[in-house]
Amino acid sequence: MTWHIRLAALLATGTISMGCSSSRSGGPDGGAQSVVTLSTQLGAPYGAYDLVLGKTTVYWAESSSGGGGYILSVPAAGGATATLAGSIDYPTGLAADTSRVFWTSSAGTLDGGSIESVPASGGSQATIASGLSYPSAIATDGTNVYFTASSPCATATCTGYVLSVPVGGGTVSTLASHAGAGTWIFSAHGQLYWTTQDGRVLTVPTSGGTPRQLAYEVTTGVAVVADQAAAYWTNTAGDVMRLPLDGGKATVLALGQSPLPALVVDDTSVYWINSSSGFNSSGATAGVLKVPIGGGPVTTIPNPDGGYFQGLAIDDTSLYLLLGGNQSTSVLKVTPK
Repeated sequence: MTWHIRLAALLATGTISMGCSSSRSGGPDGGAQSVVTLSTQLGAPYGAYDLVLGKTTVYWAESSSGGGGYILSVPAAGGATATLAGSIDYPTGLAADTSRVFWTSSAGTLDGGSIESVPASGGSQATIASGLSYPSAIATDGTNVYFTASSPCATATCTGYVLSVPVGGGTVSTLASHAGAGTWIFSAHGQLYWTTQDGRVLTVPTSGGTPRQLAYEVTTGVAVVADQAAAYWTNTAGDVMRLPLDGGKATVLALGQSPLPALVVDDTSVYWINSSSGFNSSGATAGVLKVPIGGGPVTTIPNPDGGYFQGLAIDDTSLYLLLGGNQSTSVLKVTPK
């Protein structure tokens, strides 16, 4: 569910080095923000993406030009970077609970996909579901793993599925089916939310049932998240949207964006990533942006260097960013967010 930037672009006072902490203005009420490099990996990965945050650890995936992939981790408080899993076929999505990391793996062939896991502290890699058709987005609530899959999808006329499997493996259950492939999935408060290739925003209980359509747009959904009051999503038209879960009309929180598949929400704001100018046809400011959940001004961590942000996660105090480019990948921690 990617996007590069030079580390110097985030700092007003010099280049960040591994283990180094710097500060810059731009925090709440104009205060200083600390920017710490948690990890820097040298080399030339084909892609780095899907940064997720476990209880105390940051996880992300990298893949090489030959399709092989890796799952890496670093403590959120700082420490050594670990490679949890390697030799993965085309990792396409990542999720974590307090004890395990999960990912979708696809060999690029029909029925060649799988759901894989590894203990969060490292250990043996396990396949918890296999024989899947193009698995992509993934989420977990600690009991089950939820993921999207689809029939061959050259057009939006294919059939998409939302499926589940217990975290330790077992029977794969189909929770919902719909037109168009699923592009993102999110689990919260006993509900699943997902976006589709044909522009739908859907929800269904984690136990399954008839999907409820929250929105149907003319452009592809990019990502969706929810809190206890509302669902929030982005689309390829460049909109950041909000819809109350107890009914009402959708409202636009931001227009003219260039959102990538990275979206999170906390008690006050919605955060997303805008692509760089190379992939940005709308002229939107590239970087990490946020807007109040009730609407208001959009603020940004700018990306003047034209590189790529790769992934985004938050906890109560900090923002975690995955950055790639210049033959390296880095994970940054920005406090306060």
